[in-house]
Amino acid sequence: MSGGTAIASSYFLMTNSAGADPIKTRNYVLGVRTILVSAVSAGLLDRFARAAVLCSVLWCVSFGADQGGPLAASGALVTSEKPAVALNPVADAPRPFVKGDAVRITVSQDSLHFINGTYHIDDEGFVFLPVLGRVRVDTMPEKRLSMFLNSAYLQFLRYPTIQVQPLMRVSLLGGFVRPGLYYIPSSASLWDVVALAGGPQREDGMKKLAWERDGIVVNGSLLPIIQSGASLSTLGVRSGDLIRARQAPKRDGWEIFTTVVLPIIGVAVSAVSTSATLYYVYETYRGTR
Repeated sequence: MSGGTAIASSYFLMTNSAGADPIKTRNYVLGVRTILVSAVSAGLLDRFARAAVLCSVLWCVSFGADQGGPLAASGALVTSEKPAVALNPVADAPRPFVKGDAVRITVSQDSLHFINGTYHIDDEGFVFLPVLGRVRVDTMPEKRLSMFLNSAYLQFLRYPTIQVQPLMRVSLLGGFVRPGLYYIPSSASLWDVVALAGGPQREDGMKKLAWERDGIVVNGSLLPIIQSGASLSTLGVRSGDLIRARQAPKRDGWEIFTTVVLPIIGVAVSAVSTSATLYYVYETYRGTR
């Protein structure tokens, strides 16, 4: 193969790969690689032609990676614009991992994997992960963090299937079955939040729920919102907000009578009956003497 033929082939390769088709780009790269290896082994390439073909191959590989083609997806190439694994923030991507909140990490095909768990994000934006130690996450979007973890834990995974989910903090206090502080995804509904705490203790407790923020009641009637099924992000719920249920269970007159008054009457009747019995026994004993 002459230098002119190699240059012509390289030009054809570069112009045809500009169609932003990852499949075509891959096929061109594989074809040129085959030609290059055969020509080198046969001693048909001069130094100039070899350099020209090599440049075209590198150009096509970088082009396929930039277009999100198979080479980029496989992680075989890391470019400066779209690195497969990087901790640098992306300017236009959302950063859902907030200091003080948490991140849930799951291996989708292995529910018992040691990586699975909910990890608190400290006030510096770091989480402490098994094996890796402290990793900063508040500067990364979800996709970037997932890519990083799949790469970092590659030797511990059969398949790179790590998924991440940002979690926010919501407090459920008062008359719930299981009151406490919960990490909840912002995509969850208020119904999901109440269900985590086991629901209110009172039968009419759903009508008595209040949404508070910094000691101020944002909404004192949440039943219509619960019925709508809207997500927390849609409602504007922020991390640290409080959902409070009225604690004292409501009791009607009959319940009060049966649980409070009737036991007192029973004790009083028993005391009078016992006193009368003792008095009768005493009088009977005294009369027989």
